[in-house]
Amino acid sequence: MFMDESACNTYNYGDSVYWDARYINEASAGSFDWYQRYHALRPFVRKYIPTSSRVLMVGCGNAVMSEDMVKDGYENIMNVDISCVAIEMMRRKYENVPQLKYLQMDVRDMGFFLDDSFDSVIDKGLDLYLISFYLCILLVDTNHTINRIILQITYGDPTVRMPHINRPVYNWKIDLYIIPRPGFEKPPGSTSSPKSHVSPVPTTDKGMLPADYILEDPDSHFIYVCTKMPENPLLIDSPAFSLAEVELTDTDQFHNDLVFSVHRMEMRLEEVTTRLELTEARLGLVEARAATAEAMVEAIAEQVAVEPAPEEEEDEPFEDEEDPVEDEQEEPFEDEEDGLAYSGNSVSTISSVN
Repeated sequence: MFMDESACNTYNYGDSVYWDARYINEASAGSFDWYQRYHALRPFVRKYIPTSSRVLMVGCGNAVMSEDMVKDGYENIMNVDISCVAIEMMRRKYENVPQLKYLQMDVRDMGFFLDDSFDSVIDKGLDLYLISFYLCILLVDTNHTINRIILQITYGDPTVRMPHINRPVYNWKIDLYIIPRPGFEKPPGSTSSPKSHVSPVPTTDKGMLPADYILEDPDSHFIYVCTKMPENPLLIDSPAFSLAEVELTDTDQFHNDLVFSVHRMEMRLEEVTTRLELTEARLGLVEARAATAEAMVEAIAEQVAVEPAPEEEEDEPFEDEEDPVEDEQEEPFEDEEDGLAYSGNSVSTISSVN
């Protein structure tokens, strides 16, 4: 199944309750892929993301894209989604596929992962959460490692996406691709020339489409491939660095980017502090439980020491009332001929009176 922007509505897509109910109600419908299936995206994924890459799939839902990637040779894909229902379904479905891992998580709070946890992030259909893009940057770019990838598949054109992702402070090289919706056919009489969907679309200096560019499909999907480039001197903390050596074309934008950088570092510091407090609270709980268990063991030991041992009961002799057996004494009999009296195994002489 596919979904494009024509099906978008005013549902609260940020509410886990909505998604849990939806996945329960649509369980019989099977898997659901937003926008595009893997076979259409494969040229872009294989071009930019190595099969050995540590991949984070945000907003995975119950789509089969990760499964298709594993079949295509990918070895390590972490899938996250806000719906616990979807995650549990997918865990059971792929419990025997070690390359796929599933974790319930809100992309607006991915503090569970450490910085630099992934080499690549794929965002297919998570358009309503641009904040996820900023958080994904932290997951792949804290150590400023080059050639890290964030790949977004969206219905948002450059006018609404580039202002958020094409900022100097990120230092990403952005390649734009445009592909039509699945099943799109040119209307009869169309004179537009066919375009190669696997070639980057030329953009202006600000990442916008040229004024004369015509979309083959008015409802096309846009693919933004953000590749981490060698370090930007704006971000290098060096004594030789001077703002006077940098040409600023947009001072306000530069200021906003710096403010954002400071803000995200503050967020991470606050997050680390919260984790530390949570760890201390858990440690206190473990210590309290251990003390309780120790007290219970001592109480049981004292109780065992105070209580006398139970007396052993003597077994009563067994009597068979139905068939009592009594020892009968044999009476001796006399043999008149030889004058001997027999009783059991003994023999005695009988004195006779003549």
